[in-house]
Amino acid sequence: MSDKLSLSSLLDKLYQLCLSGGYGLTSAYALAEQHRARYPFHSDSLDKLIKQETNKAATSGFITGLGGLMSLPITLPANAVSSLFIQMRLVATIAILQGHDVRDERIKLLMYFSLCVMTGKAELQQFCLNALMKQSSEIIQQMSLSITKQLIAALGAKHAVKLIKVIPLLGGITGAVIDRVITCKIGQFAKQQFK
Repeated sequence: MSDKLSLSSLLDKLYQLCLSGGYGLTSAYALAEQHRARYPFHSDSLDKLIKQETNKAATSGFITGLGGLMSLPITLPANAVSSLFIQMRLVATIAILQGHDVRDERIKLLMYFSLCVMTGKAELQQFCLNALMKQSSEIIQQMSLSITKQLIAALGAKHAVKLIKVIPLLGGITGAVIDRVITCKIGQFAKQQFK
């Protein structure tokens, strides 16, 4: 149970880092402002944002996958955190650009739920999200714990696949493809959720 609590704490800290920036990382708010300045806001511009962040995730996956077996104990956790940060910040930026308050617990929960997109069916998630917006704060807190557990399980499964990274170049290519596909799917799902 303490592992789940520490992972939950890590997710919350990473979420705060996404919102506030720091350590040389751009916040979701700053990324949203940069995006608004670069593109006149319309739905198609979100695809450009998703592509930009997907490329960052793919680059991170490639670089951390290059080391092979010798660097795996360092690069696997580094890639897990970096790709999760990119994905979480992407979802937060999309929510901001769509006019949502990302400090609202309901929106935070929807953002976490968006990160679970690879583990469920879109129709079921859509139904659940519509029902979620009608729930009280107490129910939201209970659901938050459940979704956090689901996200932790999904992250574990996602990174178990990355064990192929023991072969240096193949690991880099595999890491890039996995991070790119997952980040793109998360971004597209978030775009639909935060309309």
